[in-house]
Amino acid sequence: MSGFLRAVGVRPDGLETVLSPELIGGTVEVIHAAQTLSNALRAGRAEEMCDEIAGRVVGAGLDVVEVLVVTDSFDIVEGLRADHPAQVDREEHVACAVPP
Repeated sequence: MSGFLRAVGVRPDGLETVLSPELIGGTVEVIHAAQTLSNALRAGRAEEMCDEIAGRVVGAGLDVVEVLVVTDSFDIVEGLRADHPAQVDREEHVACAVPP
């Protein structure tokens, strides 16, 4: 099992969408965005980072009402065999509202 730190947006209907590197870290680089999120979490700035992401979500015009910073875990072996690997576990680090 492997865990992935990421930010997800929650839509008004409760469905989730994984947010892009541009929304997470202001970059197109996936690794850089993930490291930015990880650094903020380790430095105790997860809430601040969540608010920054929420601000970028507003600017992008997405239909998202909440941002979650989570570690989602997946069974990697099973995931390699599946088109859409199922999440096995989730640790929620912080949640913040997206301003209207």
